[in-house]
Amino acid sequence: MKYSIPNIWKESNDTLKYNYFKSIDFLPLLNYINKINTGDLRHLLKLDDYEILPETNTDELITVWENIERECTEVENSNSAIIQYTTAKSVHKMELEYLMLWNIYNMISIAPEHPETIKILEYSKLKLTRVQIEKKLKILRNRIELKRHDAKSTQNDKKVDFYEIIDQIEDIKGRSIDLKNTTVRQFIAIKKNIKKNGKRQDNTKGRT
Repeated sequence: MKYSIPNIWKESNDTLKYNYFKSIDFLPLLNYINKINTGDLRHLLKLDDYEILPETNTDELITVWENIERECTEVENSNSAIIQYTTAKSVHKMELEYLMLWNIYNMISIAPEHPETIKILEYSKLKLTRVQIEKKLKILRNRIELKRHDAKSTQNDKKVDFYEIIDQIEDIKGRSIDLKNTTVRQFIAIKKNIKKNGKRQDNTKGRT
């Protein structure tokens, strides 16, 4: 796996220029499914057309997606979902550590006396030699790969086919689900009601 490292000496002006869905209360089910299937955070953006996704910085969306996953875990109250969430958080934390060390390693290698290098070293309080950092990077990279492999194996054993689930729900309900206008929270509620009652209760019965 290759990790692309941004130039930390250059402040990027490529900030997120689009509005985005922040919660499962508003995130359409179709966007959620496409993000799961492709891994592309840009499906969280509020766009008129998703056929061609815009080029934009998605760093801000990483935290947004983590919050959405947390919301799903809390609402579904699923042990497997909790395990997947904590695993993803663990991998993300190690990736951030790897990127930080890799930046420092490059700075020490290329410009050890550069003011920014000295500033970063003082801020990080990292007291390791270049060789020691290189060794730590190798260990950390292997840990990330192993963690990802374990997570992927677990997901493959219990891979979710959303469209199969939707088809089953539609068969039970007797009508189709609008993927664009059904939010993730609504979809989870439908699933929970079906699991609990065998079919969705008609909460409008008896109302005028």
